[in-house]
Amino acid sequence: MPSTPGTTSYLRRYALCVAALAISLILFPLVALVPTVVPVDLPRWLGNGLFFWPQVLLLPSGLESASTAAVFGATLAPFAAAAFWLFAVAGLARLTLPWPAGWALAALFVAVALVAELMLFAFSSLGFRVVLDGL
Repeated sequence: MPSTPGTTSYLRRYALCVAALAISLILFPLVALVPTVVPVDLPRWLGNGLFFWPQVLLLPSGLESASTAAVFGATLAPFAAAAFWLFAVAGLARLTLPWPAGWALAALFVAVALVAELMLFAFSSLGFRVVLDGL
């Protein structure tokens, strides 16, 4: 059965967005390390945000309870987070289908950063925090 042009363009947009997000998980922490080699002054919030981008998005070490300091979801959290981001990117790819690819990628990173911040706020409201390996 031949695919329709709309389906093909959606799959291409989805693949582009997933690839860009996957590359950002490797590239953003490396960009945060640039000031250690080149005298560039990144604001601390930006450097920390870029460096901890993969840990905030994928939750590799789970969530820690603020009251008991117990860690929850260290084994399941990365898989659940990856599935969440795959579904979220699918929705974003569908919404940005009429846009040019560059605008869609810009919207992807803005949306992912906003959703990640909202996720951190929701976790802290419930008494949890993301366990970051570097802190």
